[in-house]
Amino acid sequence: MANEARVFAEDPANCHVVQYQVAASVAVPKGTLLIANGDRVGVAHAAAARRAPLGYTTSNKATTDPDYASATNLGVQVTGVVEAVADGTILTGQIVFAGNTTANRVQAAYNGMLSIYETAQLVLGRALENAADGETVKVMLTIGTAG
Repeated sequence: MANEARVFAEDPANCHVVQYQVAASVAVPKGTLLIANGDRVGVAHAAAARRAPLGYTTSNKATTDPDYASATNLGVQVTGVVEAVADGTILTGQIVFAGNTTANRVQAAYNGMLSIYETAQLVLGRALENAADGETVKVMLTIGTAG
């Protein structure tokens, strides 16, 4: 995967990490955006995947994990600041979502997007700075809220 975020970008002591399960047969690099795929189960974000974001993985996981036959738990950062890669132009203060055109990137919400109820669960956070397409942007994670 590409476009991994830098987790714990600011003040790691104030970040919250929870465990989510991923398939043991899948490699998951640190900084991968996970999206919901079942009860406490995540998969790597793919372009145009309209599922609730879970957060960013805090460690690497190899393709095969000898300790687990079918699944592995990974730490996932759900609060705090990450440095993600922008999918289009993002301005300071804008609400961001998982990218629609590029896997593992973030994009700004467009006008009227949050007026659609189904879209509110897709909120990833709020941009703390400006970024052009392909640049890194600091994002305050507020998963599932417009916070």
